[in-house]
Amino acid sequence: MVTLAEEDWRKLDDCILKIHTTEALDVMQKQFMEDLDGLIPNQKSFFDLCSCKDGQFYFFQPVSVNMTVEQITSYYNQYQFSDYVAWIFNTDQPIIYSDSDIVSNLVRENSLIYKRWMEPMGVYYSMGSTIVEHQIMFGSITLFRSREASDFGEREIEILKILNRHLSASFSMRFPNGLKKNDKETDKSLMKRYGLTEREAEIMELIISGISNQQIGETLFISENTVKKHINNLYRKLDVVNRSQLMTNYYNQASMLVDINKRENPEAVPRFMKSR
Repeated sequence: MVTLAEEDWRKLDDCILKIHTTEALDVMQKQFMEDLDGLIPNQKSFFDLCSCKDGQFYFFQPVSVNMTVEQITSYYNQYQFSDYVAWIFNTDQPIIYSDSDIVSNLVRENSLIYKRWMEPMGVYYSMGSTIVEHQIMFGSITLFRSREASDFGEREIEILKILNRHLSASFSMRFPNGLKKNDKETDKSLMKRYGLTEREAEIMELIISGISNQQIGETLFISENTVKKHINNLYRKLDVVNRSQLMTNYYNQASMLVDINKRENPEAVPRFMKSR
């Protein structure tokens, strides 16, 4: 059994208190990542949230104190599906892992995500956890270290395990039915990014809800032909050819746009969504 130092417990106590008493999720995430860096030193790390829709996980609002926009968006846009630990997101129980317990150095070094994303950032080892309670996924934590730094070990696993229990319990108490992303804020960002009209944004929201063109027309009191014209404009502006692509584009990119253009600090991490 791992024995933690008195200083570790003091820092853990402070971090746990903030988990349970900080109301705003983004503030809690930032405080958590700052505190976590003092407990588990790392070169790169992020903490994202998760909602579930139609059996699919959608991760959004990542917060980091040591990664750039380019670094984190390139993961979600290009490498998430080649992540060699992605399988952990298919479980309904919390998992705390070190990637060295899952893959060999040879497998890691030959993976696409390592060659094209991790190595250019100067990181080699990773560890993380899934925040799950009562079979509901609330988010995940991921940390990275360089090859020159020591690998994550039993001490780090124990610390993250303790913190993960409190995160899972806190999220479950506050959001017993799971988290939901702010679709209204997403829609506003998409309108600005792609030049959508208010009507097109309304129709996009209804498409995402899964209703037919006829139902959209009845909801908005417009003809089905008018609905089709607006949908064709949406397809053109979003560069998609059907509903499936529009919904994929929405869930994989939409939340990435939230607050990106509002940041004063260009290196601040955006809040966006990934799907595993």
